[in-house]
Amino acid sequence: MHNLALTYQDQDRLVDAEQLFKEVLETEQLKLGHDHPSTLTTMHNLASRLDEAQNLSKEVLEARQLKLGHDHPSTLITMINLASTYQHQGRLDAAQGLFKEVVETIKLKLGHNHPSTLTAMHGLASTYEDQGRLDDAEELFKEVLEARTLKLGHDHSDTLSTMSHLELISWKKRYKTSTNSLQS
Repeated sequence: MHNLALTYQDQDRLVDAEQLFKEVLETEQLKLGHDHPSTLTTMHNLASRLDEAQNLSKEVLEARQLKLGHDHPSTLITMINLASTYQHQGRLDAAQGLFKEVVETIKLKLGHNHPSTLTAMHGLASTYEDQGRLDDAEELFKEVLEARTLKLGHDHSDTLSTMSHLELISWKKRYKTSTNSLQS
């Protein structure tokens, strides 16, 4: 049932996916327990709406930290997801703090060029961009782009996403410069 819910999610049948994830979660909590890794994974997958995502991600994070440890890859992925939720909610300081924590830990645990490390770095750079810290964002996006190009290739969707952010930052900087010169 869990795989069917994931399939629904991939097909953008979000209502069906959410309903099925809830059924799976209820069953897993009864049979496996609230803090079983499979139950935690289902809770993680259910976190599709921002408020729900925040609450569920916090719950999953606490349980994974207790069960798996603070630097376990699954715990770190949950931290990335929670930081992304904060970013989408406009809670940029919270997102930045959590992304920074994850980036420091995940580099030590998985290495600088691991895809999850690059995802966390990309999230931090995107948060910098949202905060208007364009120079910081640009510097970090360039680092991510170089690693993603080497690791994933030039045409991979993650690499292209990073390229897109860099192009947008370049445009924002040019726009800001031209606006400032017009005001002078």
